[in-house]
Amino acid sequence: MRITDFIMPRSPSPLIPLPQGEGNSQRHRSLIRVRSETNSAPDSLGSKIQKQPAAAALHQRCKRSSLSPRERAGVRGNGATDIAARFIQQLLAIPLLCLLLAAAGCRTGKPSTEFTPPAPTNETILRPVEVIAPPPTNKVAPPVLPPVEPAPTIATQTQAIPPLSTRTGDEIVVAGQLFHTGTRVVLWNETNGYSAYDLKRHFATGGMMAADDAEDPAPPQQLRKRYDQRDGELTRAELTHVRTNGWDLPTLQRGIDQFVIHYDVAGTSRQCFYILHDRRFLSVHFMLDLDGTIYQTLDTQERARHASGANDRSVGIEIANIGAYPTNETGTLEQWYKRDTNGQPYVTLPERFGDGGLLATNFIARPARMDAITNTIHGRTLVQYDFTPEQYSALAHLTAALCRALPQIKCDAPRDTDGKVLAEKVPDEALEKFHGLVGHYHLTTNKTDPGPAFDWEKLLGEARRWMSEMNSRPGQSP
Repeated sequence: MRITDFIMPRSPSPLIPLPQGEGNSQRHRSLIRVRSETNSAPDSLGSKIQKQPAAAALHQRCKRSSLSPRERAGVRGNGATDIAARFIQQLLAIPLLCLLLAAAGCRTGKPSTEFTPPAPTNETILRPVEVIAPPPTNKVAPPVLPPVEPAPTIATQTQAIPPLSTRTGDEIVVAGQLFHTGTRVVLWNETNGYSAYDLKRHFATGGMMAADDAEDPAPPQQLRKRYDQRDGELTRAELTHVRTNGWDLPTLQRGIDQFVIHYDVAGTSRQCFYILHDRRFLSVHFMLDLDGTIYQTLDTQERARHASGANDRSVGIEIANIGAYPTNETGTLEQWYKRDTNGQPYVTLPERFGDGGLLATNFIARPARMDAITNTIHGRTLVQYDFTPEQYSALAHLTAALCRALPQIKCDAPRDTDGKVLAEKVPDEALEKFHGLVGHYHLTTNKTDPGPAFDWEKLLGEARRWMSEMNSRPGQSP
């Protein structure tokens, strides 16, 4: 097999044909031919002959067969060499051609000019855009905030707020209805009130709270709810009704049967609300300040976040008191309580508290009993100063009103076999069945409020007296 057998019929350049005879086969004549036979070749043999006179003369001599055998052999040798060179060029050109075709996007090896575009349509074809992630950087990603919960609708809030013109100043709100207490109550929508419905922080940064923020920075401003919706023991139909139309009093009365009492360990109601609302995203229905002012922050129909597992069935209150401490850790009590020239103890607020937010002017808060009270809670010996007489009086009025508005709350506390109020956690089975007033320590062993100084019998006795007096008044409305 000769090298000329691999030459493609379409040679990129013309070849000089060999004369017939003298051993030249028909096969040579068919393979080695002048490309000028095709009209499309831009470089025909004639044009090359015109450009090269010497080659033209040689061509004419070959046609007349006037060359000697030696000359014809030279012509054949030169022709074979030329064929081999062109063959190598073609081999080298094939990879280059493939690269060009690939770059042009031709899948079949045909020139890109043969691509037939799709027929135009009236619809615009949208293709997904590939998103390329940015290169990593050394910057610290911003903190991921919790998702923002939707704000309660205006209707939900205003339904629970009766017109202020109908109030005398002593009412609480239960399922949107007013109930008299006989003591001062500030609602969440009033001047000087504290609203747990607010999704934002109540206090601006700095000011009287700057020291707290400097010592323990408050969380960033967030739109976040501090309460939830009760569901309790409601049937499916009742739950649907509540979620659609809101609470009605009879339905709420069936679901609330406990009144949980806390001390706030904050000292004042203003400081308490700052800690609960702004810093911990918690809530409680009522706060009771040193001067006996009651603040209602939520309608009792809402489930406040104050007592963990008891939230769904209870109403809660935080009483302003700096708390109880082990007998060998009384430094906080010594800072908060001083004695006057008569030896009477009184509350001394930290200087940064200012007036503490108390509504009573020139009020001096004094414990109901002169000396600190030492007693045991969960078997631990603790010491605590008592609450103020103003607090006991206001709490008795509030307790009486709640027991009348929510009659499942009985005016009593958990007791032992001797009839004394328990100073420890109530067993789960008994707690499930209990309806009435409970301390936070009755619910869990890791809490001690309202503390060893809290006078349960004093509170319950006054509350029962107020209930009896209100029930005996003819025509007395709630």
